[in-house]
Amino acid sequence: VMPGVEPDGTVLHPTSFHTLGAITAHLHAHSRSWQPPSGFRRFSWDWENTLGDNPRWGRWQDGIGMTEHDLQLFGAAAEIVRRRLAEYGDGAERFGLVHADLRLANLLVEDEKVNVIDFDDCGYSWFMYDFGTAVSFIEHDPRLPEWQRAWVDGYRSVRTLTDEDEA
Repeated sequence: VMPGVEPDGTVLHPTSFHTLGAITAHLHAHSRSWQPPSGFRRFSWDWENTLGDNPRWGRWQDGIGMTEHDLQLFGAAAEIVRRRLAEYGDGAERFGLVHADLRLANLLVEDEKVNVIDFDDCGYSWFMYDFGTAVSFIEHDPRLPEWQRAWVDGYRSVRTLTDEDEA
């Protein structure tokens, strides 16, 4: 049993996201230096397995209530994401083993110590995918830009993050 309690909604402030950004950078630094043991296998959260033709969580096109208008609108947005990811690339400096579910709900806090839990979704993806998962289910909140700045500042306090990575 790991000590600590899950943060609740009252901790959704920049300090929390700064800490989470720094933790994420430490995890990514470890991921880049770690040599997987022989036979180690994890799935990928690449284009094909998220928004492409073989998505792990199902096709977005099959979502409840999708209209023809929605399909066209989201299809155009998905194409922009696909193109931008292809331009960004998947070299080792940008793509590797990530937690893939670093929401505040997957942290246990005890005093000043923060423990990361729930590595079920851990797999290979763009390192910045971990920011996207950090704000999943709260991405509609108007404080998101402030949280993003704090996360980026926290990340940069540990590891280099290029302007291209941030974009």
